[in-house]
Amino acid sequence: MSVKRTSIIAIFLFAWLAAGPLGAIPHSYPRVANFYTTEPHIEDCPRLSRYDMVIMPAGMYDIRPEIITTLRELNPDIILLAYFPAAIMWPGEDYGSPIHDGYRDKVVANNWWLRDNKGNKVGNDDYWWLLNFTTKCPRDSYGRTLAEWLPSYMADQIWATGVWDGLWVDECWDDPTWLNYIEGFFQDWPAMVDSDMNGVGDDPDDLLLWWRTAMTSFVSSLRWRLGDEAVILGNGKQLFHTMLNGGIRENFPRMHGDWEANMFSEFGYVTNCEMFRSYPMNASMMSCFSTDEQHTVFEPYRTPTYLRFLRFTLTSSLLGDGYLALENKSGRCLWWEDLYDIDLGNPTSSAYLDSILCEASGRNKPVWRRDFEKGEIVCNPYIQHIMTEDGDWIMPEDGLILITESDAPLALSALRDSVPGVVDRDVIRMPVYVAVDNPSDHAAPAYVWSVVKLGDTEVSTGTPREFLIGKNRTDTLSVAANFPSTLAIETYTIEVNVAGPDMEVRSSDTVSVKRTVEFPSEEETLADNHEPGSDEIEEDNLLIYPQPAAFSSGETLRMEVRGNHTSANENCLIRMYDVSGRLVRTIYEGVYGDGLSLEIGLTSKGGGKIAPGLYILVLELGDLAQTRKIVLLK
Repeated sequence: MSVKRTSIIAIFLFAWLAAGPLGAIPHSYPRVANFYTTEPHIEDCPRLSRYDMVIMPAGMYDIRPEIITTLRELNPDIILLAYFPAAIMWPGEDYGSPIHDGYRDKVVANNWWLRDNKGNKVGNDDYWWLLNFTTKCPRDSYGRTLAEWLPSYMADQIWATGVWDGLWVDECWDDPTWLNYIEGFFQDWPAMVDSDMNGVGDDPDDLLLWWRTAMTSFVSSLRWRLGDEAVILGNGKQLFHTMLNGGIRENFPRMHGDWEANMFSEFGYVTNCEMFRSYPMNASMMSCFSTDEQHTVFEPYRTPTYLRFLRFTLTSSLLGDGYLALENKSGRCLWWEDLYDIDLGNPTSSAYLDSILCEASGRNKPVWRRDFEKGEIVCNPYIQHIMTEDGDWIMPEDGLILITESDAPLALSALRDSVPGVVDRDVIRMPVYVAVDNPSDHAAPAYVWSVVKLGDTEVSTGTPREFLIGKNRTDTLSVAANFPSTLAIETYTIEVNVAGPDMEVRSSDTVSVKRTVEFPSEEETLADNHEPGSDEIEEDNLLIYPQPAAFSSGETLRMEVRGNHTSANENCLIRMYDVSGRLVRTIYEGVYGDGLSLEIGLTSKGGGKIAPGLYILVLELGDLAQTRKIVLLK
């Protein structure tokens, strides 16, 4: 199986579509959404408009209408949903918007707070206050409870503006009895919910009945007032599946059990995709968050752990018909990944449990898969390592995306800058830098490899390397050209090719180089491993220092990367290869900063032991590349 890798916490909005008034519904996968719930910034709109769906506070149109109009102008097909909480009220609600101020004033005037048997409000200022969504709620001057009054308010104040495609009604629970077990929601613990305010805690069965009756009435009335064309999302189980377009599965994949429970149980995301209304769309939701302190608003901190979780959450979302959103806790998260721009087409199967033959163990291991018009996805939620026949590793809680069809018109041009080769025993490995252009409107896989020629004779052919080229973008990449030591010092032609998933060459270019590097003697092979602080190192050079150059199994490898001619914000990548050019593991992937000091206990990327021998460390930092050799002794 040849695959393209794709695995922070995430939000998934799952859409199973039928014909309807929403012309904005995307017709291929993956689908991505954004929860934009913080103070708005007009400069965010270009990035925000790239998403298929955006959920914003209902008061956005009151306080910043230009945000909505700008998004509509930039992406006429975008789906905009207004966020409005039903059974809770946040302290300092929504930047003082009239919609939420009016809601709060009504709640306060009619004492619609949910209270405990000691007369205190249920909730706290650090999180939110609960509202009385039961049939025992006090009535206003017109004889209406909160659940009876709120649908008309939401229809008149939000839906009637005509700017929204629907609403996300948060805290639309079908069961409130769990509140009795959360100490933090009660000001004087122990206490119990007392919705009829008679000083006695409600019997759980009575509370459940009163709540469900009121909430069912609320949802039914809201659907009637907004009409079938509105997309209305809630959260919880499928009690309201005939009236809502989807439910939320929050804090994926850990909030309610393991991965399979969050996916396939009665409240799981795949179950939601199959249960809720499909007109005009099904939009069940699953939410998760990444809390790495080094994340920024515009870019996640792309560590190997983050990238694996990106692949895992993306492939998990693709097992259902849905929208994926990866978020941090700030409510303003504008991350964008090239993987979002791939085009898998529409699904041709449902999610199914399959197996992959693990080349490392010779055993079949279970994975979840789904087939699409232009590819397939593999999701590995289990505690198992899988090495495919192509040598790709699928880690635990990881995923793979294989694109089998792409019509992107890829174009390649080789860069003419001379790059020194790396002596590796009987081979000179010369990095060749190329620019690959993808002018299409979706990200595309590109397979790039080199062919070394002397005249018309092929000397060596490199292994194709797979890259993902973002839409409407040109990426600079590197591939290796190999010169065996038996070659004469002549001028050679390096032909570099680029192909799509079908491996048919779509573009190629050549560059001429002269093999001028002499192979050192065996005693000299480690001579270029300088010690930190050496006077031979020029101040402007960026160098990687592994210590020691030769070390024993189990010994810690210490490594420094330093120099002063690069930006602290440059992405730094350090990989370890064996002498055949096979990737052994990634040592470091992240930001360079002011330099790096690393201590590494070396294992393979699958977690196994590394065999004794010669290995190559390859440093890539911005446009720079450098190598060092290390020897692992027995």
